[in-house]
Amino acid sequence: MASGTISAMNTGENVTIAGLCVQLVFFSVFIIVATIFHYRIRKNPTSRSAGTSIFPRHWREATWETVMLGLYGASVLILIRSIFRLIEYAQGNDGYLISHEVFMYVFDATLMFITMVGMSLFHPSKVLSPLAKAEASLDRSYTMTTELRDEPTKPRKMESISDPPPPYSESPISNTPEQETLPPTTLILSNKSIHTETAPSTPLYQVSQDISSLPQKFTSVKFERLETSTPLKPESKSTEPEKKHIFYLAHPAHAQYRKDVPAYYITSVSPGSLGNIRFEVSKSRFQKIDFRALLSPRKTMEDKPLFCEDVETTLFSAKMKWTGGGYRWTDARGMEVAFEGGKGEGSKLVVTASMDQDMRDALIALWVLRIWYDTADSSKAKADGEFTLARCCYIAPTVDPTCFI
Repeated sequence: MASGTISAMNTGENVTIAGLCVQLVFFSVFIIVATIFHYRIRKNPTSRSAGTSIFPRHWREATWETVMLGLYGASVLILIRSIFRLIEYAQGNDGYLISHEVFMYVFDATLMFITMVGMSLFHPSKVLSPLAKAEASLDRSYTMTTELRDEPTKPRKMESISDPPPPYSESPISNTPEQETLPPTTLILSNKSIHTETAPSTPLYQVSQDISSLPQKFTSVKFERLETSTPLKPESKSTEPEKKHIFYLAHPAHAQYRKDVPAYYITSVSPGSLGNIRFEVSKSRFQKIDFRALLSPRKTMEDKPLFCEDVETTLFSAKMKWTGGGYRWTDARGMEVAFEGGKGEGSKLVVTASMDQDMRDALIALWVLRIWYDTADSSKAKADGEFTLARCCYIAPTVDPTCFI
């Protein structure tokens, strides 16, 4: 100190300790307020926040939630460093911490280096800069332009650019009549049938192959919805449910060695449905398998090519849950629509969002396709070499979708 006296040195240390205490208090309050804000905005998302996800498609992509995570990490590291400095000054010049240099390297230099790297990757400017705002504005404008283009005869009042997106029952990619909104439910895949948890004797969907068993010598699976019509007369006996063929689920032979066809995809049987859907499979930064369902609107099994990357849109995404196993399904806005049962619960899907029939059909078919992936890419299947090239059969007047390989 300037006076060089012990009293002045003690005064300086006390001022430093008081400053560190104030810093700890304000940082703690900031983290609490930020956490409350994060929780409330996720519970009641705005039109801008709903279009982003805490897990972006690429680890370098920034969203407001990744910035929040970076902010949390930096704040925690600064808190730890402040606590270390507080204890160091409280012990005095002859204390244990200040007399051992290694503690400064670990709890000061290393923590600040990690903070610097973290803020470089998750800097707020990546979502607050004029360029980032312009890109987000273009994305929202494109979404609304697509909705208006696909519904030319239905006038819509656009009051602001922040109007909420349409519900599932008003899907902008479908020109079919308005469908009934289906409530949330829980579905079970048992062998070749799919039924609700509360009515196991009444299947809702049916697949032509058992996709969860080995060996498998097929490359396509027929996906049908079972519709039970209500008898016109009360005394009439119930009839067999009517089977409506909706999709083909396809996993072409040796697709892992090819680039001309997706490894896992779905083709629509008839025009007027959502379209063809392919899985984009990737590994997250934690080596977990992620699935992204890309929709080519209005495409069917008879179209060539089956997919058009220029107009593809994200329909659903599936990411492994952090705890308990199973996958969490989200829509294009990052909002949860369903989650799978964890370990020991079998093939179970809990649909948490209301949606129309077409979207529900696509979600269930993609869930089955994801389970097929688990079987086909399992270590047992690869070790046993169960999968062989199946002979494609032409079915007049159409063609089996797996013959395009």
